[in-house]
Amino acid sequence: MPIPWDNAEAIEQDPNIETILGESGIVFAVLNKDEGVMADLAMRQAVVAAMEPESSLLSAYGDEEFFTVNSGLMPEDSPWYAATDPEFDELYENADPVEAEALMEEAGYDGEEIRILTTGDYEDHYDNALVLQQQLEEAGMTTDLTVVDWPTHTEMREDPSAFDIATTDISNWPSVPATWHFFTEGWWGTGEDEATQEAAQAVTSAQDEETAYAAMADLQEAYYEYIPVVKFGDRMTPSGLRTDFEGYEYVTGVGEIFHHIRPSE
Repeated sequence: MPIPWDNAEAIEQDPNIETILGESGIVFAVLNKDEGVMADLAMRQAVVAAMEPESSLLSAYGDEEFFTVNSGLMPEDSPWYAATDPEFDELYENADPVEAEALMEEAGYDGEEIRILTTGDYEDHYDNALVLQQQLEEAGMTTDLTVVDWPTHTEMREDPSAFDIATTDISNWPSVPATWHFFTEGWWGTGEDEATQEAAQAVTSAQDEETAYAAMADLQEAYYEYIPVVKFGDRMTPSGLRTDFEGYEYVTGVGEIFHHIRPSE
């Protein structure tokens, strides 16, 4: 069964339970590109410069075994993985308040309140949002954190006037990464960007895998240049199985598979 991240260490110490880690997608913050302060690319870049995702992920998951800091769209063991940009990675992985301040000045930011929307129904969403808020404040941004239940979150995020940043997750990696929600025109806060749309189309319309994988590099670059979302990272979900049973599986995007569980021979 899935184990809350806070309880994983205690479960791991039980010799009667085997802990199994399963890839469970990405956690990220959507930057509202439809309207408001985050519609300016320089401000989205300032958020990347201000954040330090490892701190957020440690707050949410407690241990490095449960997450990977990765600015790429896909995990490194995926055939769809494209090499990340070293300059973007440097900005993404290490808080740089000086660079953030320069980008805010470029955007003409004048202390406007940045509304961060999150939910208390998913603790990792809340923890990531709380640390991000602290990092943005340290960089000189004025923020307000709104914490609501998940149904209210899904309702509010459809209104582009209700938020500037909203934390969420996608629990699986798609078979084709160009189908990520945040590349889909009309998804909340997506805005319009011709380069990302063309790059995504090149992946989905490729005639063969080799061409599609090559196009993936262009999509990764377009993502860095547009910054529709900022990733906190890739996460792992711990599950527990009694050691006298076998056959349990955790499938990314599906979850737990129980029908092969049986007593160990």
